[in-house]
This record gives sequence, structure tokens and C-alpha cells, in this order.
Amino acid sequence: TIIAGIFSGAITNWNDAAIVALNPSLAESAEAIRPVIYSGSSGTTYTLTRYLFQEGASSNSASYTITAPSNSFTVTAVSSISSTISGNTGTIGFISYGDASNLLLASLLNKDGAYVQPTTTAFAAAAAVATLPAGTDVWADNLLLSTSTASKNSYPISFFVYAIFNVDQAPAGGVGAATGAFLYWTQTSSPQAKVSEYGFANLSTAALTNNNNTLNALTFASGTATTDYYPYVAPAVTIPVAPTPTSPPTL
Repeated sequence: TIIAGIFSGAITNWNDAAIVALNPSLAESAEAIRPVIYSGSSGTTYTLTRYLFQEGASSNSASYTITAPSNSFTVTAVSSISSTISGNTGTIGFISYGDASNLLLASLLNKDGAYVQPTTTAFAAAAAVATLPAGTDVWADNLLLSTSTASKNSYPISFFVYAIFNVDQAPAGGVGAATGAFLYWTQTSSPQAKVSEYGFANLSTAALTNNNNTLNALTFASGTATTDYYPYVAPAVTIPVAPTPTSPPTL
């Protein structure tokens, strides 16, 4: 509710009673709150607004844009969010975790009554208890994990990044096969071990199982190139063999 109040302009000072109740040290701070709002469309905005709507803190449904209140800084580039926050007093904003370096990060209350900082460990804890839709189901309304029966380590605004691709890769010939091989590879232990460097968590065992079951349902050509996607002409190459997924990483 406090987050919704800040980004709607309903809460305008850091010593607002609702904030002070959780942060007593701010009782004497009359400094104005300056939300930092990205003017464009973004998945991060969708994630935040869906979280607020899902939790009943906002009557506005999820949206890829947000209306900037009169007390805000409005930026036109995502790359400007971090510098605007760090360069101005009283500011607060929302940004993807991988872009949040050198910023002070707010702890959020999760379903188990614990205040949790955003970390890749906290994202993984949330993902580990998520109920996932099937790979071919609609994922748009299943991104957030805040309503999961989470552990005390789970960060409430955690979500999956997902890919959309045609289950029939046969018309694309060798390119389709290469796409499938790449998607299989992303599920293996080597790339999964690297994702934390970019602010992401390793996929849970359930997610890896779900993904690989989906990938196993892909259809590939017999090895002959096709020109079905005119004017694109697929190269006449032998379809690569998709690597066998290795055991998922221990989370």
C-alpha cells in the first residue's frame, strides 16, 4: 500500500505516518519524496503494477506504463533511472535488479511476514515454490510469485523472464534446428551458472523440468532446408543434434 501511495503521488513526504510506522528513524525527516518514473513502456513497470494490483494495493490493473505524479522526476531512458536516483535527494524508483548496482535497495514484506532484500538468492527462493503453468499455456498472468506460499527468504516481486517461439520449427530447416539446440543449451548447467552475473537467479528444478518437457515437444525438419518462409531461404545444413540437458544446478 505504501509503494502504491508513493508512485501515485498520494504519499509525498518521507515522514508520512505510514512510512514512519515501519521506519521510525524517518520521523524527523520532512524531506519530499521524488519518485523517478520512466516515461516509456517497460516490462519492469508491468511487473510492479501487476504486483500492486494483485496485492490489492491499487485499483489500476497491470500496465506497461505508469502515470507520473506531479512530484516526480520523469526520465525518457531506462539507463537514466539509476543516475537520477543516485544524483538527487529524496528520490525512489523501481528498476530491474541487474541495473540496480550502487543503489540503496528497499526491503519488502513477503507472505511469511519477513522483510527481504532483493537478491538472486531471494529470487531463487521464490521461484522454487512457484506453481508453473505448462510451457504451452498462457504465462502473462503467472509471472509474479508474491502470492506463493513462500519461504522467509523469498522476495515478493520476483518473476520469470520467458521466451515465445513456434512449437513447429520444421519450416525453418537448419535455422529452426539451431534455435532448438540453443534453447536446450540454455537449460544446461553451464549457462545457468552464469546468469547470476547479470542479476538473474538460476531456474528452479521445476522450471527446468517444465522447460525441457516443452522443448521435447518441438517439431524439427528431417534435415532438408525449406523456402516456406519466403523470401527467406534457409541454408541447406544438417540439423544439429540438441544436447542432452545435464542435471539442474543445486539451488
